[in-house]
Amino acid sequence: MTLKVYLDLVSQPCRSLYMVLKASNTPFQMESIELFKGQHLQEDYLKITPLHKIPAITENGMNLIESVAILRYLDATGRINEKWYPKEPMKRAKVDEYLEWHHINMRAVFFTLFQRKIIFPKFFNKVTSPESLAKFDEAAYNALDTFIEHWLGDKPFITGNNITAADLWASCEIDSLPAVKINPFSDGREKLADYIVRVKNGASPWYEESLEKLTKTFKAQKGEKSKM
Repeated sequence: MTLKVYLDLVSQPCRSLYMVLKASNTPFQMESIELFKGQHLQEDYLKITPLHKIPAITENGMNLIESVAILRYLDATGRINEKWYPKEPMKRAKVDEYLEWHHINMRAVFFTLFQRKIIFPKFFNKVTSPESLAKFDEAAYNALDTFIEHWLGDKPFITGNNITAADLWASCEIDSLPAVKINPFSDGREKLADYIVRVKNGASPWYEESLEKLTKTFKAQKGEKSKM
């Protein structure tokens, strides 16, 4: 049975998973779910996950959500290149260490910004106070500083000299921040700019490909606002 992968490349975890699949030459059928059109809330998709989350996969009667869980399942079934998710226990442990931290730190903090600055006003007509937004911005910059100091340090990549899935999950979050008016490279964080270039080069051409929709979407969003 064909592996179906439900994605919207506006989503950071979706882009990370998409790149790993493409870079590993994993056969899959991409099913597009348009978040800004509310397709993740429609009845057909809720049959796959009542939690209306993406990415998701279906295969052999199994439905699975959460990008890292999907990564590990696909690796367990022999479809992820070892470059991205090493088989050697210590190397894999370092990738997993970052991915566990990422989920409740970088991802959680940055997703809150997207909720408050884009999702809530656009879909629910809810406006967050400037004071609260300032606190969310501060939390984002703090997460970036922790990433630089603890996870990156003086290494080219998170786990050392070689790019892994950990870098894809991290970089997809970081390079999405300008969409919510956060400059991740400001105030002495230029090291991040060099890091993102290394990750993009290491995941080319899939990195650029995965970013196309995000770029188009937020250009369209700006166009809508300018007409209002």
